[in-house]
Amino acid sequence: MSIVPESIRDLHAEAVEILSGRLGSEQLEMLLVYDTEEATPALLRLLEWQLNVTWSWIANTDDERRQLLRNAISWHRYKGTKFAIVQALQAIGYSAVSITEGASANIYDGAMSYSGSALYDGGGTTNWAVFSVSATAPEGQTLDDAEYARVRKLINNMKPARTKLQALSLTESGT
Repeated sequence: MSIVPESIRDLHAEAVEILSGRLGSEQLEMLLVYDTEEATPALLRLLEWQLNVTWSWIANTDDERRQLLRNAISWHRYKGTKFAIVQALQAIGYSAVSITEGASANIYDGAMSYSGSALYDGGGTTNWAVFSVSATAPEGQTLDDAEYARVRKLINNMKPARTKLQALSLTESGT
């Protein structure tokens, strides 16, 4: 028996009805009150979608996913700020997070000489739209290319849209 009225029944309405039938087996009231503690893994995915949690890939377990969902609303409030970047890195275990905004806007035109520093900044005008991040990794975290890519992706997800990450420096804890 169909719950879709005859007047609006088309392929789209039938597709919605089929999907709602699939969801009927889950306890959907958990989606209405954001009950992350009792939600099944399938419902956690729906809560991520409902709360627009686009950074859930950083969670390795369902418990970490539940923690992300509990903090989703406050993260959205601060997304696009330095605070959001610091909070996101701390959420995955990084400490001593430091963000340096602005960088030299020098160019290789022969007017400056390269001093051997990590960044080519000889003291010229500053570029406000770039920033660099340094942080200490959690105990036992391997700092390989995959981890740098994961952290860079997280920072790019949380940073202001107008800015660009220029440098990322991660150090192992205890060094």
